[in-house]
This record gives sequence, C-alpha cells and structure tokens, in this order.
Amino acid sequence: NITIDTGTNNASDWNSVGGIIGMTADGLTLKNSYSTGKLDITLRHDAWVWNRGTAIGGLVGRIRYDKAQITNCYSTSEIVVNRTVAGAANEYMVGGLVGWFGSHVATTEYNTPGAYIQKSIALNSSITKKETSANVSTNVGRIYGYLNTDLISETIGVIEKNYALDTMQVNGATVTGTGDTDTLKAASANGLDKNLASLKSKATWTGLGFSETVWDFSNISTTGAPTLK
Repeated sequence: NITIDTGTNNASDWNSVGGIIGMTADGLTLKNSYSTGKLDITLRHDAWVWNRGTAIGGLVGRIRYDKAQITNCYSTSEIVVNRTVAGAANEYMVGGLVGWFGSHVATTEYNTPGAYIQKSIALNSSITKKETSANVSTNVGRIYGYLNTDLISETIGVIEKNYALDTMQVNGATVTGTGDTDTLKAASANGLDKNLASLKSKATWTGLGFSETVWDFSNISTTGAPTLK
C-alpha cells in the first residue's frame, strides 16, 4: 500500500506515483510484473505546468521517455486520489495501469519503435478521482489516464491488446471497453472488457503471452490472476 499526502507546498511538475515505478527512464522495459494493494493519494497543492501535473498509475505513474515498454503486466491496485483544492482539468491524471503516456521528443526527431503498453490487464477493483471542481471525470481511465498527443503519435507509440475487468468501478460507475486497436488512439484508454469467468481461464492469459515458465496458474480458477513463480 502507498499513502501520500502532498501537504500545501507547491510541488514541481512531472510529479509521478506508480504501484511499481513513478516515472520511466529511456529504454525501460517492465515485463512479467504486477502490483496489488492500494494507492491512496491526497493532493493539497495547485502547482501546474501545462499537461504535466501529477500522474498516478497502478503500475507506472508516467511514461515520459522513448522506448519505455510495458507488456504482460497487470494491476489489482485500488486507486483513490483526492484533490482538496480547485485547479485545471488536466492537473492530474489517473489510470489503472499508467497515469500519463507520452514521449519527450517530437515525432520527427525519432523514427524507431517507441513507447508502448500492450498485452496487459487492469484488474483494479476501483479507480476514484475526487475533485473540488467539475473535472472529476477528466483524464481518468482503466488503462491510462492521459495521452500526450502533442509529443507522441502512432509512429513512435503503441497501445494495443490491453484488457480491463468489466466490473471495475471508475468514479463509482462501470465503463464499457472500446474496440481493440493496433495503433495509438484515444479510444484505447479503457481497453477491452474481460469478465471474471474469462480471467479465471489460463488460456486468456497465455493467449496474451503470459508464459507458463514465468507465471504460476495453479490458483487462477479461484483468483482470476496468475502469480510469479
């Protein structure tokens, strides 16, 4: 479990909190990993730099750098973020797997495969983003909270074949998953739906590349998720 209270001091931009990693470095690969527990974050400041803000994710708070890759991972973490002061709509971003997804170089400067999230599953029981203003539904998603389209495009980033538990509560309501995509699109924020029955089948996981040499599926019919060996 991670509990953070920022206090009332203004924080710098690029603040990032994740169940495993706060913010990625260039070339980081997160594979065959999972997070559990609870992220309980209270924001009492109003520091703001355009589209940076504070990013919170079940696995990674912020994918900012090129070549950062997440594959064959999942999170069951409950996420609760409470901002006690009013502020801009984009000031913080919350995702079941990743809070903020982007890149730090322009597309024209980078022509090799870049950041991606793929073949991973958001099993968070709930994601709750509390606001003092009307921005509560902004930049919150089952897979990621915010897509920085100003710095990343389909040529250097991919979000594909990600799934989410269909009963997950996002601000107190279920969210319908959208169609899968092999390219980077805003619709990929919530991934595809998976019900608990399908998650209790080993074939669901191995079909996404979760290897039996790495993952233990012995209790999956009860838990709905494998563990590492």
